[in-house]
Amino acid sequence: METSQLEDDPLWYKDALIYELHVRAFYDSDADGGGDFRGLIEKLPYLQELGINALWLLPFYPSPLRDDGYDIADYTNVNPMYGT
Repeated sequence: METSQLEDDPLWYKDALIYELHVRAFYDSDADGGGDFRGLIEKLPYLQELGINALWLLPFYPSPLRDDGYDIADYTNVNPMYGT
């Protein structure tokens, strides 16, 4: 969905096909055993082919991981295990 479409239609989400994913479990681009943002980026064309036009990412911020990543320690950075 183009940015201009989002600006023109504040109810864009009503027609959105939203896909929720955990970056760590989605696609591993470097074979280190865990998904990463590079892997997600590589698979964006595939998701688009499926008709997905919105992503809901589970927590990817630095966290002590006592609550599956929802105990966020820093909202301004990305957990290094997902790439830089």
